[in-house]
Amino acid sequence: MSELNSQEFTAAFEPLLGELEAAGVRLTAIELGSEINTTGFNGHRNDAGSGCELRLSDLNNPNDQEGSRVAVGCLAFVRVLAALKDLRDHSKLNQQTPIILVGLAQKLGTKQVEVNLVDTIEFLRQNGMDKLVDGYGVHVYPSGDLNRAVSARIASLEEGIFAECTRTKPCWMTEWGFGNSNESCPVVDGTRVKLIQSFRSALEHFVSQGRLAGIIYYDWTEVPGKPVSWAIFRCGL
Repeated sequence: MSELNSQEFTAAFEPLLGELEAAGVRLTAIELGSEINTTGFNGHRNDAGSGCELRLSDLNNPNDQEGSRVAVGCLAFVRVLAALKDLRDHSKLNQQTPIILVGLAQKLGTKQVEVNLVDTIEFLRQNGMDKLVDGYGVHVYPSGDLNRAVSARIASLEEGIFAECTRTKPCWMTEWGFGNSNESCPVVDGTRVKLIQSFRSALEHFVSQGRLAGIIYYDWTEVPGKPVSWAIFRCGL
């Protein structure tokens, strides 16, 4: 999305939205793009870079080579968001459909350059994002420690993500999950079930405050019969 201009986006998305509306489809929400706070999804970097985590000051520093290049991609993305809002506002069935900011990644610990999730939201706000979106998309892959207390999960989420989520601009957790490297059949998945239950209990805290509007569990699937550890479809099911 950070490589598109608004005209290209409109040309591609307008007919698709038209087809959906002609079929009577009312969308729950529209999330635009994925993880532009990482170089893997920000088209203004063609290499992984140093692997450091950038902060707001780096994005606002024209002399910071990595920060300024990522910032250019983020600014291009804001212009595409504006085009999306215009299409949404002039639609027939989906004028009230929430527009969700691209699902932002928590720190991945990889060799990619990554922008701190909270700082990415703040940078986009500085450049007009909040006039264009109704909520913020976030991607979270939480600790797989079975002994981690729900209170500790809540505290971690509050600091790393939900500090930016409000009733007016709630977060949508559009990608989350736990892995299971056991590929036995029948499925042995009891530990993951307990982890999911614990994490959902933590999320209830933010739902009750109106700061979390939706959660979508993300399933990583590859070749049938050869699941990656994150897959939930096992043993042909």
